[in-house]
Amino acid sequence: MFIDPAPHSEDVKQLNQMIHGNRIAMLTTTGSEWALRSRPMFTQEVDARGNLYFLTSADSALVGEILANAAVHLTYADPGSQRYVAINGTALVTHDQARIDEMWSPAAKAWFPDGKEDPQIRVLTVEPQRAEYWDAPSAPVRLLQFVKAIATGRQQ
Repeated sequence: MFIDPAPHSEDVKQLNQMIHGNRIAMLTTTGSEWALRSRPMFTQEVDARGNLYFLTSADSALVGEILANAAVHLTYADPGSQRYVAINGTALVTHDQARIDEMWSPAAKAWFPDGKEDPQIRVLTVEPQRAEYWDAPSAPVRLLQFVKAIATGRQQ
C-alpha cells in the first residue's frame, strides 16, 4: 500500500489523531550486542510530514545507540480509548537551538534544570517509515507506510 508522505496527507492526520492525548511513547533502540532497549519518551511535536520530535541529552545511552543504528521503533498505547500505535522509523539526533526553543516547555525543565540553553539538550527526530494502528477491540490492523518517494525515487 502506498501512503502519501506529503504534508497534511490523510495518513499524517490519522497518525496525529491516533497519538493525540497520549504523548508518551516507548522508544526502542538497538543497544550493544543487538539487545533491544526501550524507554519512555515524551513526544514534543509531530510535524506536517509525520516526523516526531523529542528532547534528549547528548550524553545519554540513547544517543549512542542511535549513532550506532538509526533504526528505531515507537509504541503508543491508550487502553482507555482502545488506541494502539506501532511506528518503525529512522532517528536523527541534532543540536538545533531554534527547534529546542520552539519545543521548550516548563515540563522539560524537570529533565533539563539548567533551562533551554543547556548545552546537553539534543533534538531527536524520528521519521516514520511504517506505522500500524489498532483503534478498537479486535479491529483489524491498519497499516500506514510512510514512503519518502522524493528522497528514494521509488514508491512502495
